[in-house]
This record gives sequence, C-alpha cells and structure tokens, in this order.
Amino acid sequence: MAGKKSLINKIAYIATIIFSIAFIYTGWQMATEKVEFFQAEKSTIVAQAKAQNIIKKATEQINMGNRVMQKTTIYFNARIIAGELSGQEVIVQQINDPLYSFITKEVEPGDKILICQFYQNSDGEPLWALQEFIRTDALLGLLLFFVVCVLVFGGKKGFNTLLALVFTCLAIFLIFLPAILVGYNIYITMAVITSFIIIMTLILVNGANAKSLSACAGCFGGILVAGALILIMDYFLHLTGMVSEESIHLARLQPENPISLKAVMFSAIIISALGAALDVAVSISAALSEIHEKSPELDFREIFQSGMTIGRDILGTMANTLILVYIGSSLSIILLLLVYSNSLLELLNRELIVIEIMQALIGTTGLLFTIPATALVFAAMVKKKLV
Repeated sequence: MAGKKSLINKIAYIATIIFSIAFIYTGWQMATEKVEFFQAEKSTIVAQAKAQNIIKKATEQINMGNRVMQKTTIYFNARIIAGELSGQEVIVQQINDPLYSFITKEVEPGDKILICQFYQNSDGEPLWALQEFIRTDALLGLLLFFVVCVLVFGGKKGFNTLLALVFTCLAIFLIFLPAILVGYNIYITMAVITSFIIIMTLILVNGANAKSLSACAGCFGGILVAGALILIMDYFLHLTGMVSEESIHLARLQPENPISLKAVMFSAIIISALGAALDVAVSISAALSEIHEKSPELDFREIFQSGMTIGRDILGTMANTLILVYIGSSLSIILLLLVYSNSLLELLNRELIVIEIMQALIGTTGLLFTIPATALVFAAMVKKKLV
C-alpha cells in the first residue's frame, strides 16, 4: 500500500511540474501576444556605469516657505560597463532637489549606477544624468542566501517549496499581470491563477494525498468567502479603486479599453489572503493527518473538533500577522494621511484607508472559513475511510 502511494505521489509530482511549465508557457504566449514591456528604454538611452571620481559638487540654498532647503548638484566621471557603449568615459550629473521627491544617496567613486542620456549640448556631446543606483547585485546575494537557507533547513521539502514559489511568481508576473494590460477579464484570470497556485503548491509540497485534498478544499472555501465579501462590500462602500497617483496613471493607460481598478483591487486582496489561507489550511491538515495516524479510532466528530481547536490556536497569531503586514505595507501613507487629514472621521472615510481596513478584515475572515472547511473535509475523508 505504501509503495502504491509513493508511486502515485511521484506520478502526480512529475505531472504537476510538466503541467505547470506548459500552463505558464501557454499563458505567457497568450497574455503577451498584444503587449510589449519596458518600452521607455527604447526612447531613452540607459546604460550601466561605474562612478570613477567626483569632478565638482555645487550647493544652492532654496527657500521653501519658512524653511531653507539645500539643492545639491554633483558632477562626476563614470565608465560605462555594459552594452554597445561599454568602455566609454562620460561625465554624469546627479541632482538632489528638495522641490522634487528624487532625493538619493550622494554618489561615491566605485558605485555601480544606471545613467541615462537626457539631451545633447550645443556641441553635440551627450549629457548624462544618474538615474538609479544598481541594487540588483545585492538583491541577488540576498536571494541566494534565502535559497541556501531554505534548502539547508527544509531539505527535499525546501526544494519543493522553492519550486512552488518559482511557479507562483511566474504565473503572476508572466501571465496575470500581462493579461490585465492586454484586457482579459481580470476576475476570471484571477480565478484561474488562484486555482493553479493552490493545486500546484499543495501537490508539490505535500504530495497527492488526503492532506493536500483537505487543504485544497479549505483554501478554496476561504478564498471564495473572501471574494464574495469583497464584491458585497464594494456595493455598500461605493469604491472606485482610485486611491493613488499610480491608480490614475493605470486608469489612463488604455483609454479605449480602460483597466478596471476595482478588479485590480479585488485581485490584490485575494493574492494577499491566498498565502495566509494556504499556510493555515496546510497546518491544520498536516496536524489532523498526524492525529489520525496516531489515533485511527477517532471518529468524524472528534477529528472535526480537533481541527477546529488547532485552527483557533493558529488563527490567534495568523490574524495578528495579517493585520501587521497590511499596516506595515502602508505605514508611510498612513503617516501622511494622519498629518494632512482634518479629523479621524475624514481619515477613516478616505478610500485608501477604507481599502486597507477592508483588506485586513476580509483576509482574516477568509482564514476563519478556511479552518472549518479544511477540518470538515478531512473528517469526512476519515469517515469514508479515504485516509
């Protein structure tokens, strides 16, 4: 019996990997058929460079009401290190202007940077400006450290976790986001991507077994409740999804076929809740599987009660975690709104704050329904002797 289960798990594991690759490739082909990315780079020359030495640094005092701010302009030499212009020495300027929000660290010799050619002077010489510091090197180092830690502490399951994470990110960035820009129905696309992530993750990490099936049912139950609540609250709260400058630009991106900001908001809440729902569902199903293995005489009612008890303990910390994540992700915006709002009543009725509160409450409510759904399905499988 154990050998048969092992064979089934191997077949399911390989089939899931093959299906995931095919799904992502096909979805990417469909989603990117009519859209191109990073078009800005085609109209602006951007190059990777390394700062050499500082030529001069100029400062200027700027009066801003009752405050005096300092504008800094730095001229420095840089050597282009990649692309067609590799090896060329250019003069670059960095401007830190308090009138704008683009205040960055002052460049130092040895810094790797992105520079852009913004225009040419009267002699036809290109003039370059510092655009960004290159941060991907440090990020890749952090990513490598993360991967090593997961593999060391997680072993084989850690590898499967990383594989599931890769497929999840690819599904979102190669299928879902381009599909939004192309004009596919966001709700349907989100439902497809969510279903793929849930099933794929559970099979790769836990295998094709009772644990995965009950966790899958719990996730779908919680996400369906969360989705229904979003649609209901959208009706009562009169939401538009126009909560930031980015939202305005997104709405104007395709005037002939505007992107639904409410659908984007819906997707953001579902994605946020999905990870927590997966965590809770897997924790409960794994615990119930262990309980059943140690005490196979327990009946439907006892297994279900055990699942609810475990779920209550998990909910106590997971709900707190969700709320803190949502608060932390929007802390800067909340601080600004606290300063520039006339009253607490006005603050709490701003759409941006309403969406943040709704996101936290709906995400937590989805967890509430994930717990009984997972416990109920696992207990029913025990009753039917499918475990």
